[in-house]
Amino acid sequence: MDEKTGEVLGRVVVTQRVGWCADLVSTMARSLISEHWNTSDVGMLASGEDAEGRALPSNAWMALRRLG
Repeated sequence: MDEKTGEVLGRVVVTQRVGWCADLVSTMARSLISEHWNTSDVGMLASGEDAEGRALPSNAWMALRRLG
């Protein structure tokens, strides 16, 4: 349903909007991965230490958060 008009959307419109959203998320994810999943960044993560030499947290999401 269109939020502004309240009109029920047809299959074609919903398919187009889902495709647009999927393309947007895919582009954002590709950009993020290409910026951060490189040899240098993965090597830093694998070292177990941050840039200041402190041990990284055992939870992966916290370690990635600390590394920025």
